[in-house]
Amino acid sequence: MVAVTIASPRVEVEHGAARVASMGSVVAAAATVIAAAATVMAAATAAATVMAAAAAAATVVAAVQAIAALEVQYPARKARPDALRKGYRRLQQEHAGRIQRERGMSQVGDREPQKGVDGWMDGRMDGWTDGWTDGWTDGY
Repeated sequence: MVAVTIASPRVEVEHGAARVASMGSVVAAAATVIAAAATVMAAATAAATVMAAAAAAATVVAAVQAIAALEVQYPARKARPDALRKGYRRLQQEHAGRIQRERGMSQVGDREPQKGVDGWMDGRMDGWTDGWTDGWTDGY
């Protein structure tokens, strides 16, 4: 004998509703998985941002260390203004000494030129700078 089952429309509707409900739960599960993946991707993006910030900080630290190494390697840079001032003072003193010698001052501390017998400001007797009294520059 063959059994024939006739499904009533009510059973089909319930079965369709169950199928739709089942599909809805699958869609909801897929949405949950997608949301979880989006959360993981957002966390990965945040981690990448943190890593980029760490790399930038490492670059700044490396630059500061390079500058510090240059200061250790070339310590004269810190003393440079003093050295320049000292060098300038030395040049000033040499220039002042040369001017004093040209004016006939006997020593650096003298303020007045020493006049010679003949009235010249070179401190010599004849007005010539060779140190001889005859007026000739050959020394005779």
